[in-house]
Amino acid sequence: MKPEASQFIQIITQIANSTISALPHPIGEESYTDAVSDAVYRCINNTESLTPEQHARSLELAKQGRERRKRQARRAEGKIRKHFSAAFDAWELALASSELVNQLLIQVLVRQMRSSDPQAESRLFDLGEELGGAALKTLVLAGMQARMTTYSSEILVLLRGGYHNGAHARLRTLYEMAVKSFFICNNEPLLDGYELAERYYVSARLEALDPLQLDSYDMKVLEEARKRWGDSFFGGDNNWAEPGLGIPRRRRITFRDIEDAIEGSQLRYIYRASNAAVHAGSMQVVTAMNMEHGPIFGMRGSVNTQEVAYIGATCIEMLKMGTTEILKRVARSASEWDILLESAAFTWHTTMARDHFASRPEITTLSWDEMADG
Repeated sequence: MKPEASQFIQIITQIANSTISALPHPIGEESYTDAVSDAVYRCINNTESLTPEQHARSLELAKQGRERRKRQARRAEGKIRKHFSAAFDAWELALASSELVNQLLIQVLVRQMRSSDPQAESRLFDLGEELGGAALKTLVLAGMQARMTTYSSEILVLLRGGYHNGAHARLRTLYEMAVKSFFICNNEPLLDGYELAERYYVSARLEALDPLQLDSYDMKVLEEARKRWGDSFFGGDNNWAEPGLGIPRRRRITFRDIEDAIEGSQLRYIYRASNAAVHAGSMQVVTAMNMEHGPIFGMRGSVNTQEVAYIGATCIEMLKMGTTEILKRVARSASEWDILLESAAFTWHTTMARDHFASRPEITTLSWDEMADG
């Protein structure tokens, strides 16, 4: 199309000329460029008044596309549900049971805070406003368990809709949280200590994108952290984990270091398999091309039973692994052993859900214990 035949070019030319004529003279090249950029913005954001026919036609096409998307979504979800109805139902029960586990953890936390035990009443850095010690550790672990439950819920929704890449991306996040929770539960320098939990808790303040988000109290906490833990604590996102690694101090600690510390190398394939779904690399673009019928890109949910089975089984196993470690650690630290019995529904339903997915012919999965045994 020649520029002079384009209605769009005609419109922005008129708008730009009107803007330029109102400017003081002489004007520079930069003013012309700004006028044209402004004209383009005004045109594409005011099509209802500037080009009403094209505006109405575009909206009608969008409505038709929406109906096509709905029909395809129903077909995809129906096919996926047909294959995994029992697994999804068991997963829903597992998630409900996981919420009950979190309630148990919060109840333990409340009892710890009310306890007359001096350790349970300790404060972070002896600051009266900040919870610390064993109670803070329970709070951190309960928070991690809640996040794992949320991630698992998101993965379920994405898998039902056929969005396997999205589910893979959230699976990596779930995996990272499960590994870190396992690390905090089992790698404290002192038995039943809480230094790692406190460091993890304080590290949240280092994630603020804008230092202005931190108030004077936050800065006071970070100042105390520097005094007690040194500059190395501030050297990287994972440097909170330093005391539990058993390796010489280094400038920047990686997630791989935390993995190695819990001897989780057997599970690293989960992390690697999910990386492609997380990063906006060229592979995501290239694999979405369908050149058989022309350059067509997939943009909707699809049916891939192998992916659903693998991600579903892996997600549930990660949730079970992380939650079970948290339950065991809190039960020991707070002498609240019966929470292991009160969480029986969680163990039962996660096992049932995982076994439903693992029974699919598309996947062979191992339990966490089997994977840990190599």
